[in-house]
Amino acid sequence: MNKLRDLLIDGVLMTLPLAAAAYLVHKVVLLLVTLLKPAAHLLPPGHWFGVAAIDLAALVLLTLALLGMGVFSRSRAGRRVAETLEQLVLSKIPGYLMIKSIAADFSSGEH
Repeated sequence: MNKLRDLLIDGVLMTLPLAAAAYLVHKVVLLLVTLLKPAAHLLPPGHWFGVAAIDLAALVLLTLALLGMGVFSRSRAGRRVAETLEQLVLSKIPGYLMIKSIAADFSSGEH
């Protein structure tokens, strides 16, 4: 029974960050779609695979923004900002340091 409980806890700990990330991406895409509505007439009409052009444009903008943040995070200034943010805010979030450690173990295991 303890093993089943541990498996359930591990599943929750793995799913929560993924669900939070999916929720945030969904909200950001909705915000970007709202911001892109004035320029929607410049996009081709119709849907591709059930997705509207404005939704695809929002996803492309989000992807470009994330790539830009990735480039920034590898710079000296980006590392300083990340360290400061982690010390001031993120380290106070319950479970953050544990999830960070798990993510670091996971990413180092793939290389």
